[in-house]
Parts: sequence; C-alpha cells; structure tokens
Amino acid sequence: MKKIISIFILVLLFIGAVLMPVSAAEKNYVFDETGILSEAQLAKLEQKAVACAQNYNVGVYFALVDNFKDMGYGDDIYVAAYSFFDDNNLGEGDGSGIILMLSLSNRDYASFVRGEKGEYAFDEYGLIVLEEEFLPYFGENQWFEGADCYFSQCAKFLEAAENGEPVREGNTKAYAIGLCVSVVLAFIICTILKAQMKSVAKAAAATAYISGELRLTHQRDQFTHHTVHRRKIEKSSSSSGSSARSGGGGHGRSGKF
Repeated sequence: MKKIISIFILVLLFIGAVLMPVSAAEKNYVFDETGILSEAQLAKLEQKAVACAQNYNVGVYFALVDNFKDMGYGDDIYVAAYSFFDDNNLGEGDGSGIILMLSLSNRDYASFVRGEKGEYAFDEYGLIVLEEEFLPYFGENQWFEGADCYFSQCAKFLEAAENGEPVREGNTKAYAIGLCVSVVLAFIICTILKAQMKSVAKAAAATAYISGELRLTHQRDQFTHHTVHRRKIEKSSSSSGSSARSGGGGHGRSGKF
C-alpha cells in the first residue's frame, strides 16, 4: 500500500512539473524574424528582459519583423502588435507587459501595453517619452542599439513605477511653486548685493571728466569678445507622424521611424 502511495505521489509531482509555468529565464522576450541581430546581441537583450520580469513582474518584449502585413493580422501594425501579444501568451503576473514591434520593409512601428502594472508604468505620456529615446536609433538603422536603449529605458520606467513615482507629465502646480521660490531667492541675493554697495554714488554730471580733473594713468584698447549669430536648424521630431492608440485590452502608439 505504501509503495502504491509513493508511486502516486511521484506521478503527481511529475505532472506538476510538466504543467508548471515556464520560468522567466526560459521564456522568449525578443523575437527577431529578420535575422539581423546576432546571437550575442539577442542574448544580451534577453538578459535585460528577464531582469525586468524578475524584478518588476512586467514582461518587456521586442519583435523585429520584415513586414507585419505578412503575419496575417491585417494592415494595421498596432493590431498586429497586440494580436502577436495575445497569440504568444505574453505578459507576466496579471498579464502585464509592453511590446515594441518594428516592421523593417515599410518602417512602421507600434508599442502596446497591457495589465495594471504595465499601464501604470507606461501611460500615454510615458510612451511618448520612451519612444523619443529609442526611435532615433532605429531611424539610423541601428537595430541593436535601439533595442538595447528600449530595454534600458523600460527598466528605468518600471523602477520609477515600483517606487511610486511613475513617469508623468510635469505638474504645473509644482512648477509654479518652484518659480516663486526662485524669485524670492533672487530678490534676497540682490538685496544683499545692493546693501554692500552703499558707498557707491552716481555722479550728477561729467564735470570731472570735462574739466580734466579725471586723470587716467594708462589707456589701451583691448578686444574682449565678439558676437556670433547662429540659427538653430530644427530636425524633424523622431516621433513625427506617430499617434496614440487604444484597443486590444490596453493602449499604445504607432507610427513611422
């Protein structure tokens, strides 16, 4: 009887091991369908993604494809991004995760965020800030550098959210308080400087100079500086043409790079 029970327990343990969710280290977070990234680059990106999943319980994913329209999700890369997210059962914990999909042949991209922790860390404004960091790399065809920047920035966003300080648009009230403090400090400094100059008095006229009483022991002309006028040439925004999106049970952005 004891032998039967032991065998039964071993069978249950075996079944449990088979059905046990795959650990973060065994999951795929980087999908390169183009073959552009080397094995070493893929490994480095996967390592960063695993760290995000283990430290913050939010999946960070990157998908590099040749043409998203060939994936069978239609003509909208945002739909393709969240459909890919669903079909591959991505996300950690409550399904929280963020994915960035790049389509090389048509230079389209889309980001998609889902889950309570994911959407807390990456709101609409946060996604704009995020893409301003990595899009310039992709615009120059620096695929690994852009992906590396994406994972690094995601880690910073998740850490800020974990500390209760997610990336959010500036608070105008805080700005106003800061401005008032700066004005008060400037007034105090100017008052102190003015008090130190009480011995200085303005002359009512230039009599001393005209009458010759003003004696200059040494005179010389010295070139001190010159003025150069420069005009800044504005570069087009890296997020030009991008737009906020919703749907698929989350939110995101899409555009060109």
